[in-house]
Amino acid sequence: MKIITRYIFKESLNTFLMSFFVFSILFLFGNIYKIISKFTGTVETSKLIKLMLFFIPASFQLTIPICLLISTLMCLGRLASDSEIIAMRASGVSTSIIITPFIILASIMMIFSFYSANYLSPDFLYRARRLSQDIIAKKSTLTIKAGQTLTIKGKKITVGKIDGFRMYDIIMIDDNKDMITAKSGEFHRDGDTITLILNNGSIDKTVDKNFVNYDKTTFGKITKSFYIESGIEKKLFEKRDEELSFFALARKLSTEKKQSTYFEFHSKIALPAACLIFLFISLPIGMTAGKTGKAIGFTWGLLSIFIYYILFAAAKTASLKTNDFDMIKYIIWLPNAATVLTGSLLFKFYTLKKI
Repeated sequence: MKIITRYIFKESLNTFLMSFFVFSILFLFGNIYKIISKFTGTVETSKLIKLMLFFIPASFQLTIPICLLISTLMCLGRLASDSEIIAMRASGVSTSIIITPFIILASIMMIFSFYSANYLSPDFLYRARRLSQDIIAKKSTLTIKAGQTLTIKGKKITVGKIDGFRMYDIIMIDDNKDMITAKSGEFHRDGDTITLILNNGSIDKTVDKNFVNYDKTTFGKITKSFYIESGIEKKLFEKRDEELSFFALARKLSTEKKQSTYFEFHSKIALPAACLIFLFISLPIGMTAGKTGKAIGFTWGLLSIFIYYILFAAAKTASLKTNDFDMIKYIIWLPNAATVLTGSLLFKFYTLKKI
């Protein structure tokens, strides 16, 4: 019996790893387009690669349950199409022994999926957001084009002509409507500090609240420095709901109740649970597959995944529209409950007649 269990576990694991590799590549290519479309111009290759790697753990919540379902269906479908299940049953191997390896693999992957959803994914999504904002900030602050207005820390800067680091016909307006004009100047950046050196100009400082009268002062040379903290205000780096773990969300909900937070809180468990939930669909279908076991398994796998995630998306939309927080948790778990019910009916009315 142990030999059979090890054999089935090995087959299911190999099929899972193959499926996981394929779907990870697909999600990675999807992220490449999404990442590149955010930026204009050239970006350092190392930063793009780093950004793509940061998004990989976030895809585990989808790829792991999907690959488990497909691998279970394809593995059982192959065993059924080769009549190996019939041979096992004829040799006295019970159904529970046949399905045990799949339950073990799904349990292991569920634990890993929970760890990924609550620790890996939130941390890497937060790092990805910081890195992408840093790339945007550095590109926007270093890329000054003649005739275009650049905003740095509330200051609007327009340059008439640019020659390397040398700028001409500079106009800078701050958030108080004070205006600085200069015939020439230079622009430098050192880490998070931007320095403007302005030559031969004037400062028009407002002297009333209506911004009508100005006090004009001329200068030969002035220097303006701005600490930009990677170009983004610190408060914008507060972690979002998807960047928090299950336990951090629980603490947040104790002080602030919000539909999106409550949905994210329950989805941190509901999506990893899908690893085991999908067995209710894959086991009865896989064990009763005919000669076209692999093809049937893959087809049913894609169909089941499509229906499940459509239901989950609908549950998210519905949960965000209701103010009844008790109802939200039932709505979120509805796709899992529907999957369990469907699988149980398949096993009772269809599988038992064939096995």
